[in-house]
Amino acid sequence: MAEETRVEVDMVPYIDIVSLLLLFLVITGDMAKSATGVKMLLPKADQARSEKVLGISTEGRIVVQMKPKDPANMQGAYQAVVENSYFDLTANANNANLNNYLKEQVERRVKQGITTVGENGEVKFPVKLRIPKEAPMYQVQRVAMICAKAGLVNVHYSANNKDDPKATKD
Repeated sequence: MAEETRVEVDMVPYIDIVSLLLLFLVITGDMAKSATGVKMLLPKADQARSEKVLGISTEGRIVVQMKPKDPANMQGAYQAVVENSYFDLTANANNANLNNYLKEQVERRVKQGITTVGENGEVKFPVKLRIPKEAPMYQVQRVAMICAKAGLVNVHYSANNKDDPKATKD
């Protein structure tokens, strides 16, 4: 009579491979999630220094503020406010209005002799962006690109930390 040989499959290598695949998927999934949701750390008011201390001229400066269209929904659509003029920043908005307005402001300041236009179309006077901490980065980028198209490349960022009782608007 022939002897029976019993064949056993060793499952340990398969378990190792499956656990490594799961670990790889978890890590890459977490990295992909964090890459799309980058949070920008904005300076607090007590860390900021005034333009006088930094020696920055504010003559002719344009202040662009970003405000939520619906103050109850801070993650919703934002609008840009420049000298009490409101401009829509939603994806389907025609941002040419803000761009044209900024170009008109640049032309007015050039005519007044406040600034000059460089050979690449850039102007020297500063633009201050006031951006809430909750503003989505893609809308901040949209405003910065519109400013750049108008020749405004000397951009300063400002943040008002409403949780800090010592914070002041600058």
